[in-house]
Amino acid sequence: MNSEINDGGPAFPTIMPGFAKEGMSLRAYIATQAMHAIMTNCVEESARRILEKMCVENETLPSKQIAKMAAEQADALINELNKPVTQTKP
Repeated sequence: MNSEINDGGPAFPTIMPGFAKEGMSLRAYIATQAMHAIMTNCVEESARRILEKMCVENETLPSKQIAKMAAEQADALINELNKPVTQTKP
C-alpha cells in the first residue's frame, strides 16, 4: 500500500530556459485557501463554539485543528479532481 500523499502536483510551475521551479503544491495552495475560509468563518460565534468543541474532543490547539481541517479539504478536492469525468445527458 502506498502511503504517499497525492499533492496534486505543482500549483504555479515556472519553466524558463535554464530555470525550472515547481512552486507550491496544489495541495498546499488548496489548504491555504481552505484555512483562510475556516479562520474567517470562526469570527462567527457559532463557528467558534464548534471549533472549540472539536479542539476539546481531539485534545488539540485551534491552530492545529484548523490546519488539519484545511489539509482534509485539500485532500478531498484533489481526490475528487482525480476521478474520471463522466458525460451526463442533456
